[in-house]
Amino acid sequence: MRREDLLRKLETRLAEGEISEETYREIKARYDATPEEPPEPPEPMSDAPEEAPKRPPKRSGPLDISAVVGEAVDSAMEQVSKTLEATLGDELHEHMDDVNRHVRRALRHLGPQYDKGQRRVVIRSVGKVALDEPIEEFRCSGAGKVASDLIAEKVRISGACKIEGRCECEVFQASGAVKVNKDLQAKKFRSSGSAKIGGDLRAEDLTVSGMTDVGGSITAETVRVQGTLRVHGQVKAETFRSRGRFRIGEGLEADTIEILLDDTAQVPVIKGKDIVVKRSKRRGALRTKTIQGDRVSVSGTRAQLVRGRDVRIGPQSRIDVVEADKVEVHETARVGERRPHPAEEPSEEEPSAD
Repeated sequence: MRREDLLRKLETRLAEGEISEETYREIKARYDATPEEPPEPPEPMSDAPEEAPKRPPKRSGPLDISAVVGEAVDSAMEQVSKTLEATLGDELHEHMDDVNRHVRRALRHLGPQYDKGQRRVVIRSVGKVALDEPIEEFRCSGAGKVASDLIAEKVRISGACKIEGRCECEVFQASGAVKVNKDLQAKKFRSSGSAKIGGDLRAEDLTVSGMTDVGGSITAETVRVQGTLRVHGQVKAETFRSRGRFRIGEGLEADTIEILLDDTAQVPVIKGKDIVVKRSKRRGALRTKTIQGDRVSVSGTRAQLVRGRDVRIGPQSRIDVVEADKVEVHETARVGERRPHPAEEPSEEEPSAD
């Protein structure tokens, strides 16, 4: 760039207030003291076709996000440095060094962070870890992968995380998207995002307020469904409460079952002591083959058989057969056949030895 063009750009930046008058004078004095280089002769014309720009080589293997970001930042900083140097000279070198230091410091936050003193693993952006021993806490607020089993006291996921092995913990809390390839065991399980468990899910206290898919079965003390639950196996619990949508492949068994139908619910067999199925204002529906309990009250239910000591068939229900000691049927419900509750067969006595 010629001296006249550089000085013209400096005058423009001075007029726009981007540089001070003192800076303008210092740079102008420097260029006035430097002899101007003769202009470079133009390159001779050639009839040969221009070569196409070379494309960067394709990467092989897994993509290293940290490396890609680092290369992009380096390239961008190099272009900025050349432009500013051509305009303002060598005095910006130390400023660019400061900028590069800040960028490198920010890049350290990419990838997993280990705290060996407290045995914590944190993934804030993108990272992959493989753990060979239990830890106290695992956190993922970005995109992470655990290429092993995960055994920790606390697991908290607010981004996207895949656990390739099994997971055992005291507290499991996920508000993003999580996938566990094998079994998951926790005292307290909370999922408000999307969770997919490849094996069985065992927990003392289990709450689903997002979407949870379990490839195996669920065993828990308390199950609360406020979102969508899909279980390919069976669900066994002491208490089961649902006001969302669920689909269970093999059966539901719990002492206390309370279902508020906000949407469709499907399960082949329901067994319990106290079973209550109600319809909300959204008027969902329950589809099942058999409901068996001591005290049964259902609404909006389609079933082949309902059996219990004290049975109430509520509005918008269609039941093929009801077997009960005491039965009450709503005027809008339909019952095909009523039978007495079958007497329990006495246990066979072992034969006495002569």
